[in-house]
This record gives sequence, C-alpha cells and structure tokens, in this order.
Amino acid sequence: MKVWSRGIARVTMLVAAAALLMLALAACGGGGGDSNGGGGGEAGAITVNMSEFKFDPGTIQAKTGEITFNLVNKGTVAHDMHIEIPGNPQTSPLVEPGKSATWKVTINDAGDYEIWCTVQGHREAGMEGTLKVGS
Repeated sequence: MKVWSRGIARVTMLVAAAALLMLALAACGGGGGDSNGGGGGEAGAITVNMSEFKFDPGTIQAKTGEITFNLVNKGTVAHDMHIEIPGNPQTSPLVEPGKSATWKVTINDAGDYEIWCTVQGHREAGMEGTLKVGS
C-alpha cells in the first residue's frame, strides 16, 4: 500500500508543478498587443489606427532605432503613413479598408517628425500628425 500512495503523491506533485508552470507562462505571455492597446500586429509594435481623415493616436511616441508600426485601416478607403525624415522620407505600403500592415522604419535621430497620409486630398482633410522620437 505504501508504494501505491507514493506513486499517487508523485503524480499529484507533477500535476501541481505543471499547473504552476502553465500559470507562470500565461502571466508572462500577455495579449500580443502593444502599449497603445492594439492587437493583431507584431509584439512591441506601435499600433496606429487610420480612418477618414485621421491617425489615432495623432501624436506618436517612439525611441530611436528601428520602429515597428502596426497600421490598422478602420476607414472605408485606402490609407498609408508617410514620415518626413530629412534626406530619407519614408512611406508605408497602402493599407486597404479593414486590413492592417506591419511597417518598419529606422530613425536614428531624436526629434519631431511630421506624418501624413499621401492619398490625394487626405492630408488636406486633416490626416496628419507628429511622430516624437526620443533616445
């Protein structure tokens, strides 16, 4: 009888250890979103929602180096995001309505950069903002 109860005790300990490990992994895993509350993009990406005719957020904070954006088009027409980097302007791919795209840009100098949608008439309609890059 002692051998049987030791076997049960071992199994119970293994099940308890596995449950604790799963809880720890779940706590570390997070939701796969970003600090802006978005989701569905690359982990650590800055989510920017695009619609007629604005970026949300309109002022984006980032650190120097490679910046990953998760561009989400919540509008009814295609949008993109242009960053006016002196000597090296960058424009994302066009994102169709209801779609999203991951876009990476490298900015090594801290500063404020203008952003806007390059689709004809969108910037004039107010689809612009600021990217604040700090070190």
